[in-house]
Amino acid sequence: MLAAKILFDAAISFVAELCASRGWMALEREILQEDTGYQAIWVIDAPAMSLKAAMVDAEDRHPLGRLWDMDVVSPESGPLSRSAIGHPARACLICDEPAHACSRSRRHDRDELLVVMAQRIMTYLNRACRNYSTRTSKPGKYCLASFSTVPS
Repeated sequence: MLAAKILFDAAISFVAELCASRGWMALEREILQEDTGYQAIWVIDAPAMSLKAAMVDAEDRHPLGRLWDMDVVSPESGPLSRSAIGHPARACLICDEPAHACSRSRRHDRDELLVVMAQRIMTYLNRACRNYSTRTSKPGKYCLASFSTVPS
């Protein structure tokens, strides 16, 4: 699906740029495309808490970050939670209640969630198209107008 590939590619680019900007070495990277979707596993030479803080910041601040799930596993202490660095649990994309509670209770149906996700992706793509047009003086020539993630 196009939307999943866009999300995945943006996340891969973000992590690669983050590592480069912080001087962190990506020792290994494996990219998987499974029936469940895209997944990347990185081995990054960085302090685990600093890496987790950067991933949480990305999830909270990047235009697509709320659609990413970036886990950090420390060799010494195992998986690091958001609370380990003083952040609250993730909020639901639709109602801002704790995401785990909405997911567990299936409070929102699949189509409602897909619409919110599609809106976030379209906002990101529209911004990217505007930036491309500004940099290249080719207004909208290759920009994606719309797509649907909701089954007909």
